[in-house]
Amino acid sequence: MNTRIAELLRVDRRTAIGRKGAVGLFPDGRFEAFDRALKQVVDEGRTIEVELSMPMEGGGHHLHLVRLIAENDAVGRRRGVLAIGRDITEERRAEESLRAREREREFRSLAENAPDNVVRYGKDCRVIFANRAALTQNVPVIPHKGVPSQSFDWGEALKEDKRRYTAALERVIDTGIAETVEVLVPSPEYDQRTHEIKIAAERDDNDQITGAIVFGRDVTERKRMEALLMSREREIRSLAENVPDLIIRFDRYGRRTYFNTAYLRATGCAAEDLLGKTLGEVARLTGKGREYEAHVREVLDTGRELSLQLLLTTDAGPDRHFHARYCPERDTEGQVAGVLFVARDMTEVYEYQAKIHSLAYFDTLTSLPNRLHFNERIASDLARARQGRYSMSVLILDLDRFKTINDTLGHLAGDQLLCEVARRLTGCVRPTDCVARLGGDEFTIVLPRVNDMSEVASIANRILAAISEPVLLEGQEFVTSMSIGVATYPSDAVTENELIRFADAALYCAKSAGRNNVQFHTQELMTPQ
Repeated sequence: MNTRIAELLRVDRRTAIGRKGAVGLFPDGRFEAFDRALKQVVDEGRTIEVELSMPMEGGGHHLHLVRLIAENDAVGRRRGVLAIGRDITEERRAEESLRAREREREFRSLAENAPDNVVRYGKDCRVIFANRAALTQNVPVIPHKGVPSQSFDWGEALKEDKRRYTAALERVIDTGIAETVEVLVPSPEYDQRTHEIKIAAERDDNDQITGAIVFGRDVTERKRMEALLMSREREIRSLAENVPDLIIRFDRYGRRTYFNTAYLRATGCAAEDLLGKTLGEVARLTGKGREYEAHVREVLDTGRELSLQLLLTTDAGPDRHFHARYCPERDTEGQVAGVLFVARDMTEVYEYQAKIHSLAYFDTLTSLPNRLHFNERIASDLARARQGRYSMSVLILDLDRFKTINDTLGHLAGDQLLCEVARRLTGCVRPTDCVARLGGDEFTIVLPRVNDMSEVASIANRILAAISEPVLLEGQEFVTSMSIGVATYPSDAVTENELIRFADAALYCAKSAGRNNVQFHTQELMTPQ
């Protein structure tokens, strides 16, 4: 052990000689790394270098690089280890300073070319660095080196924003916990702009806080777009919540992710019972839930829109008819990501259409089919009779002396009689037959399929018997009768016009024969007398 190492270690050379390794001098283990390297050199015989921190007189440490070299005797047996140490403290400091300067150059190059505001503060909140290129474009007051953050003038209107920024900076330097603050700052071109500022603590090699670095970004346009999108979202949601249509949005698994108030009213369900569930999971939609769920799945699988009529049955009220559209919704890659369901309540429209149809095709007094309905019915039945090669008959019926009853008792009594006659006629025919009122006291019956004329005669005689039963009008009993004319396809006629004309001729014959009877068309009826 030379004098220099003894001085560095502050030990007596005479005392140190004979001690085993560093642990013999320093039992506290401060040079444990040296002892491990020493043992390794003794065992393996190879040269090893180890860096040791040496305490200095007056405080501080110096870094020494110690090389351990195995020493062998003439026959190659290990007889010791030579340790040579060199103080590399200044060398390391120079290297670290060089690396630090390189890091600083890299940082400044990045910062100066960054579009964001970058400011570095010392622990006293004074500016150490600011990327003036970006700051010149973004803020009117450029931070200068050495100026405290509190000295920047943001104007009276932004006094509170400046206070929040300064307080956040001080907290980060004090606690080391990064923060993000959004503030309004002055602008060279506008009154003020919104900046998102991220503040992070900077530390030295000993993990001690040395200051803070601040990154500021102008997010005014982003905030404006966010506000615009939120406004549009509110408008769309307000529209969806206030339209009478049912609106549901499904995800790729068929689960509800949104539904409007109209849908809740229509189903009578609570929102928590529906959200996140498929249509098939809600029992209150009766057996239709699985069917509707299949519609959603079809659109998800095919990517094609589906339009159809739906019947919604719930406990909330009577059944409602809807016209529904299932529309695929796609993600940015064009893949089907969900389904938008929009259904319009068409119940009143269908009821109105049914009413229009009834007015067009049915007699308002008796509810029997009217002349238009009769004309379409005889045409379709005659076409089927031709195709099936079977017979059909047409009956024209007229109340006898109806005008007398109408004139004597009034039109109200006459209307009552017509309704009663309609009821009795309907009771005399088969379910497949059609009884119609052509107008006034004239009725007609289409027998779409007859086996023989005796079947027609039987129906006609039942009618005569039913009509001749007394009827109570205005508190008095009246007996009326009916005359009937019959024409049959194909024995009498082959077109609907001929059937009606020949049946009408047979009716005229029945009237001439004394009324209250049935007459079948014959060729003689059409022969001029």
